[in-house]
Amino acid sequence: MSGQVVAGGNGKGNGSNQLDRPTDVVVDNKGGFLIICDKGNRRVVRWPGRDGIVGETIIANIDCYGLTMDDARFLYVSDERMGQVKKWSVERDTRTMEGILVAGSNRPGAELSQLHNPTFIFVDRAGLVYVSDTGNRRVMKWAQIDGIGSLVGGDQDPKFCPAGVVDSLDTVYVADSGNDQVLRWPNATSQGSDETNQLKCPKGLAFDRDGYLYVADSENNRVRRFNIDPN
Repeated sequence: MSGQVVAGGNGKGNGSNQLDRPTDVVVDNKGGFLIICDKGNRRVVRWPGRDGIVGETIIANIDCYGLTMDDARFLYVSDERMGQVKKWSVERDTRTMEGILVAGSNRPGAELSQLHNPTFIFVDRAGLVYVSDTGNRRVMKWAQIDGIGSLVGGDQDPKFCPAGVVDSLDTVYVADSGNDQVLRWPNATSQGSDETNQLKCPKGLAFDRDGYLYVADSENNRVRRFNIDPN
């Protein structure tokens, strides 16, 4: 019936015990940490998963928005200003490392090799990187090896505003904040179908182990759960 503060909670600020407009979080189960995109402070911070009092900056000076982590404990971070996604190994000291570019280029744009204001990201078991390319109103997929992305969906509807993106059983789900809906593309087809209703500016998405889809219904100030038929 009530939540517990596990990071921040000391007012908006840039102190080691504060956050400023956090936008995304992942759980590093092996390390026992929460990793948070502290967007307002242009940093990625790591907090102890339990009884954390202060956080530690692990990536500084980055216009981060979305985070995800793969099974090899590589941390992926989207950089809105640079129009790219990079990854870091959390097994090493990320403070002294330059991230590895996995999507986008060093210049924002609309070509297949570029991103513009990338936000939420997801990495599947095959290592494919899905990106909500918000500035281009599209969802992109990158193989991390050739420097060229492929279009998953979007790019036609002027109101389409992709946010949270996940892949489940070869079906891509994306929160469409502009149209107040969640879309899915079976087998990454170009035509999406509406999966939910009664949403207002949905943002983040997540599946649990039982196949339930959780949606951050941002302007209704709630989180909703849906039982999605995989067929």
